[in-house]
Amino acid sequence: METCPTFLEGLNMSRSEAGAPIEAAPKTETVVLGPSPRFVGVLRWAKGTASLAPVTIELDEIVIGRQEGVAVPLNDEWASRRHARILRDGDEFVLEDLDSSNGTYVDGVPIVECILRTGDWIQVGRNLFRFELQLGGESRVEDVTTWLE
Repeated sequence: METCPTFLEGLNMSRSEAGAPIEAAPKTETVVLGPSPRFVGVLRWAKGTASLAPVTIELDEIVIGRQEGVAVPLNDEWASRRHARILRDGDEFVLEDLDSSNGTYVDGVPIVECILRTGDWIQVGRNLFRFELQLGGESRVEDVTTWLE
């Protein structure tokens, strides 16, 4: 097992040099304390024709539509084959309409492109989804309990 370096070793100094004026040592490596928190998006089907399990959005892009092989497949003639997509930009998620025939709506408002926030309602065709953000990793919203429960 490795031992942690002492403060003086971190400064590239010996104990005898500790009394001398301190000069900054050149930085040779970056210390990473752990993975930075990263959010994932969750798309929860609420109403309509799809009846889907919650979709966790961890990729840089997911597509919603009728086309076979898309991340969120809809059996809905009101939805276009490639109706909309959700893009990840760091910890933000952007919903973009892909020139669909019937439009994409967020909280009842037609959009071309929109940054999603927790609690937004997304309508694609005759399907309604709720968007949520949660911390990535092992924890899930379903696993979190509060003292109110």
